[in-house]
Amino acid sequence: MPVLRSSRMPLALAMLVTFVPAWSTTGLGSSTPFEPASARTAQQTERIWYGVLDVQVTQLRLVFREAVAADGKRSATSFSLDQDNAAMKVDSFEIVDGQLTIELPQVGARFVGQLNASETEAVGEFTQGGRPLPLTLKVVDEIPTLEPDEIWAGTLEAGPRRLKLRFRVFDAGKPTENVMFDSLNEGVTGLVATRKVEGTEVRIEMSGLGASFAGTLNEAGDEIEGEWSQGGAELPFTLKKLDLTDAASLKPNRPQTPLPPFPYESVEVAFKNAADGVTLAGTLTLPAKDGRFPVAVMISGSGPQDRDETLFDHKMFFVIADDLARRGIAVLRFDDRGVGKSTGNFAIATSEDFSRDVEAAMVWLARHPAIDPDRIGLIGHSEGGLIAPMVAARNDKVAFAVLLAGTGVDGGQIAINQTRAMSLAEGLPEQSADAQVRMVEAAVAEARKSGDPVPFRERAVAVLKARAQEGAESSGAELEDSQAAAIASAIVDRFDSPWMMFFLFHDPAVPLKKTRCPVLVLNGAKDTQVDPKLNLPSIAAALKAGGNSQFRIVELPSLNHLFQECETGGISEYNNIEQTIAPLALDTIGEWLESTILKK
Repeated sequence: MPVLRSSRMPLALAMLVTFVPAWSTTGLGSSTPFEPASARTAQQTERIWYGVLDVQVTQLRLVFREAVAADGKRSATSFSLDQDNAAMKVDSFEIVDGQLTIELPQVGARFVGQLNASETEAVGEFTQGGRPLPLTLKVVDEIPTLEPDEIWAGTLEAGPRRLKLRFRVFDAGKPTENVMFDSLNEGVTGLVATRKVEGTEVRIEMSGLGASFAGTLNEAGDEIEGEWSQGGAELPFTLKKLDLTDAASLKPNRPQTPLPPFPYESVEVAFKNAADGVTLAGTLTLPAKDGRFPVAVMISGSGPQDRDETLFDHKMFFVIADDLARRGIAVLRFDDRGVGKSTGNFAIATSEDFSRDVEAAMVWLARHPAIDPDRIGLIGHSEGGLIAPMVAARNDKVAFAVLLAGTGVDGGQIAINQTRAMSLAEGLPEQSADAQVRMVEAAVAEARKSGDPVPFRERAVAVLKARAQEGAESSGAELEDSQAAAIASAIVDRFDSPWMMFFLFHDPAVPLKKTRCPVLVLNGAKDTQVDPKLNLPSIAAALKAGGNSQFRIVELPSLNHLFQECETGGISEYNNIEQTIAPLALDTIGEWLESTILKK
């Protein structure tokens, strides 16, 4: 989970920041957008609204399914079709005085459009993070299909990186030809591209990324050999035409994902955080034997996460829960508020809010007949490793805490440190990494200013736009004003939220000093997002300063932020690695819990 809030913040191949909406696909589950008619309420009418949001470098197909109850009350469900059917909770869907207004608090977005006379088309603006974009929604009988005529794919060797790239071509050869570019390693799909074919010479441009590919088509018409150009670099690259029926073969293999039958009980559950008015939905796994069990509450990393902490089809929490249940330890994992089957508004929540959800889970578990109320503990990954000590510091009922890639310094230091480490791991030269760091340093500095009458967004965009142009000039590249503004705005989007402001100022050492329960701290030695050299000494010092003598800190060799065995630790490896979590990490967690909690 990248700490900078989006679990799928694309590197865009050269670490150029592109616009990625806040409802990134990670963690939003796999719910199907259109349930069968038998599941619908007979006393309501329905309409499907469809529109395409143009965000410069990509186009996103949005669907709003409106339901009108017998009493005239409107409601809606919404999906982003180009982001794995990512669900967006609709808080309000209203038609008043010829105007359609849609509120999407989960992603901090709003649509306002003027309706035509028949109320079947709304022309207006979709606003998210203070950025308005034109959007037209139309009532349709069915969702337009988007099946490509051609699919071309190849692997780009860029230093230590092996990037799986794909181009999907729609209406091939027609004046309306549309090309979509996908970086499969990064889970980034649907970026806008253009293709020009002259005889056997083919050129594809990705203007939003400042990248292009030019090559020569072979006689068979199924392979293009040429060069990928970006940021002044030119790399050999070959695209091969895929049979359309082979598209599914690009789906990654995840051999560790547990499959039934299971030697334990798995139960769908729900509990309430009454103080915040949210209901959390999840899965409780119970060992297949009699008695009351110790239990671990899983706490997810940053970004909207489902109960399995799904990332690039890896289901880390599911794998951990399966392993612990087989060892005799119950596990509760749940969807973040506003994600999956959980209610609430994710977009405005902070780590403090999420910590109260964890406390609500503990209260619910303490009353469960199969759970030992004296052996309820926490396992947090990334941001979850920051939240666990917050809960443990104010709750002496926490029996243990496992911090997986948890932080030991404030968010500003994390943001700056991970920017450099991630850039270098992806093979960027020092000069480019420095330029990235300067951008983040500027954003952190502007966010930390207090008492300045100029709003943060206005100040930060101006400063970062200038930094982007300076960085381009220093590397001998050209950056148009609109591109610099887009980069600046995208970075500011990552900082301009309640969550990020809390993260920047929160000092993890404060709750760590108050954590008295047994603590296991794990970090991968090649973690580029939460650097063990920066964070582990700080965590150890804080626990020791607080008088906690029941902690163990382990740096696991050759593992990344997801605790996969890796080469560089760069995030572009996450999708390529079939392993979800290294057996060494699983055994370290399981054996420590067996000796710490099962023997009690």
